[in-house]
Amino acid sequence: MGLRSDFYFNAAKDRIQEAHFLHTNGYYGIAMYLSGVAVECMLRAFRLLNDPTFDERHDLWLLWKSTELANVHSKLYLETIQAMLSVVVKLWNMDKLKEKVKGSLLEFFTERELQFEENPDGRVSGFIISPKFVEMDELARQKKIWELLRKKLKEAERTKVIGFITFTPREYKAYTSYRALS
Repeated sequence: MGLRSDFYFNAAKDRIQEAHFLHTNGYYGIAMYLSGVAVECMLRAFRLLNDPTFDERHDLWLLWKSTELANVHSKLYLETIQAMLSVVVKLWNMDKLKEKVKGSLLEFFTERELQFEENPDGRVSGFIISPKFVEMDELARQKKIWELLRKKLKEAERTKVIGFITFTPREYKAYTSYRALS
């Protein structure tokens, strides 16, 4: 028995409920990811109504174009759907990039040492607070970070990394104390 359209439709509804629960409880990253999965499941449900193939591999634009939804002749509908899908794709890609950056940095740092910033333009930045920086100057710190990023990120992905501010735990404590005073 192959996959049916209603399986994907029900999966989409389940992912939406799960994403809502996670978002309500502060798990924004995974909620964003599941929201993208919900959109993908819904598009696959529409695709399976006419075509049983499965080859877009998480490319929401290709998947949308392969459905009858892309053939609707209402300009307003098309512009609205394209704008909404564009937002979903950007958010989904941003989350995937952040996870890839995180995976690269976890080869040397612990998860507790990494703090990511939310950037509305989809680029990645943040802070790294680590005792491993005690004997390193800023140039050596940045070289280590970019060495890790070059191992797993393609050049196009690295251009979306703004950078990381580095601190030892003692420097970070002084920084937060200073920020509290101003």
